[in-house]
Amino acid sequence: MLSKPEAFFAHARTLLGSLKQTQVTGINAILDAWDRYGDGNLHRAAYVLATPIVETGGRYEAIYEQGAKTYFNKYEPGTKLGKRLGNTKIGDGYRYRGRGLVQITGRANYAKVGREFGIDLVGNPDLAVDLALAARILVVGTLKGWFTGKGLSDYIDDIDESDDLDLAEFVQARRTVNGQDKAQTIGKQALAFEAALKAGGYRLGVAPAAVPPVPSKTHWLAALIAAVLSLLGGKR
Repeated sequence: MLSKPEAFFAHARTLLGSLKQTQVTGINAILDAWDRYGDGNLHRAAYVLATPIVETGGRYEAIYEQGAKTYFNKYEPGTKLGKRLGNTKIGDGYRYRGRGLVQITGRANYAKVGREFGIDLVGNPDLAVDLALAARILVVGTLKGWFTGKGLSDYIDDIDESDDLDLAEFVQARRTVNGQDKAQTIGKQALAFEAALKAGGYRLGVAPAAVPPVPSKTHWLAALIAAVLSLLGGKR
C-alpha cells in the first residue's frame, strides 16, 4: 500500500512528534487492516488513521476505557445508556466497557462485531484489545457504519479536493463514531495523514488478473467428425 513508508512516517512525525515503537506498531496494524479490509480510498484511509488520536489519546494501542469500576455503572441495565447499548445483565456496564482502537462499548456492539467476524466477543470481550482485531474493527466498523448507522462513504467521497473541502468532509465523518465530539481536531489530523499517505506513495491495491476459464475437453465424437470433414474437404 505504501511504496515509501519512510516518507509516510516522516510526515506522521510532524503530526505526532517523535513516535514510540508502540505507536509505529499500531499505525502499521491499521495500515495492514486497511490494505486487507479497506476500500482503497486514500481520503477514508487518512480519516481512519486519524481516529485513534482521539480514541486512544494518541497511543495507537488497543486500550480499555478508563475509569474505576463504579464509573461504568452508567452503562448498567436500566439506565438510558445501558438500554441503548443493549446491556441486559448486572455487571454488563463494566464487562462490556470500551475496548480497542475505536472503543466498542456495550453487549449489543460486542455481539454484532462477533457475529460479523465469527468470533465469540460476548463470551470473550477482552479479544477486542488484540491489536490486529482492533484495527480490523476500526476499519470495517467505520466503513460499514456499525457504530452509528453511518459509514465513511456517507461523508467522504472519492474526489481529491481542496484542503478546505476535504476538511469539511472529515469533520462530518466523525458522525461514523461519535457525533461531532472533537470533530474539528480529528478532521485536521486526517488532513495531515492524507498528506503523509501521498508522500508515502499510497496506491490502490491492484486487482488480480482474471483467470481465463479452462476450455472443456472436446468430446471424442465431435473430434472424430471434425477430422473426417477435414479429410473430405481436402479432396478436390
